[in-house]
Amino acid sequence: MTIDNNDSKDFKVYILKCADDTLYCGMTNDLEKRIKTHNEKNGAKYTRGRTPVKLVYFETGYTMSEALKREAAIKKLTKAKKLKLINDFDIDTINEYRYKFEKGKPEHPFNKLSNIDFLIKINALRQSRQN
Repeated sequence: MTIDNNDSKDFKVYILKCADDTLYCGMTNDLEKRIKTHNEKNGAKYTRGRTPVKLVYFETGYTMSEALKREAAIKKLTKAKKLKLINDFDIDTINEYRYKFEKGKPEHPFNKLSNIDFLIKINALRQSRQN
């Protein structure tokens, strides 16, 4: 039995902060490529005139259907609630941790990951420690 790609749990829901300080929510199965597409002005119409965009929040582990539902739910949140999600996520701390991690352990396999994959791994570790 083959697994339909849309049923795989590799979809992500994300929030970008645009150059004009507005927020954009989307979903994808390749976050790094999608952010690059947004910044090349080939992404969503909303972000084309608001580049550069910066990743400020993401969630992983969704099927395509689940990601679409979660994206819709986030889009319905007030800006204040979206900002709370972002502040609780604290991507800057994760980025700072990566810098310290790479500096102290240059041979570690995490250092071979893309920035997005690294953030996903570190975020999963942080969530598992909270549970």
